[in-house]
Amino acid sequence: MPTKSIVNFTTDRQAAAETYVLNSIGHDKLREPSAKQALNDAFSGRGKASATMTVDGRAGVRVKHASSGSKDKNNSVTVFFHTDEDANGLVTKVYLLAVGGHKTDSTYALDKKFGQDDFPFKADSTVNVDGSQA
Repeated sequence: MPTKSIVNFTTDRQAAAETYVLNSIGHDKLREPSAKQALNDAFSGRGKASATMTVDGRAGVRVKHASSGSKDKNNSVTVFFHTDEDANGLVTKVYLLAVGGHKTDSTYALDKKFGQDDFPFKADSTVNVDGSQA
């Protein structure tokens, strides 16, 4: 099953991305600040390496993740994404692949509504940082 971008946003549409993700997590007030912070990191070009894979038919895409919140407080949100950048390395577009939260320090429980149809990053599953089954 090919990995695909669920949705993408140009950098001037971060508020629209927040609305989209908040809808996908059911407007969970406990997780809302974490979702906004994780997206802020994605749109700012921050994030940690997850995997290099083929996404949307493009080989060698560097997928990253950004997390905020605490698994212990059930307010963790993690976004898995990749970006397009301009010649200066500034993010011009953010592509979201999956949303979830920390299950343990090194695994992520992906949301039912926002993930892939199969691994890597299969919706409603627990994955490692590279999207493989945990």
